[in-house]
Amino acid sequence: MAHPESGGAVHTVRSLARATGVSWSKIHRLITEERPTVTRDQADRIANAVQVNRKALFTPTSSPFGDANEGKGV
Repeated sequence: MAHPESGGAVHTVRSLARATGVSWSKIHRLITEERPTVTRDQADRIANAVQVNRKALFTPTSSPFGDANEGKGV
């Protein structure tokens, strides 16, 4: 998705990290599915940076703990 810093260019891992405050290594691991989870807050920041709804990027996972993990994973 386009971002304002690059005149409409697509985000790189590092530019997305700068825009969201999520480490570039975490974003890389998310993209490569090495570690396919982030917190709800991180998911919201990534979705906002690429200007889409969080649900378009992330599928919530069910937790055996119910609401105890609310906000800890997406």
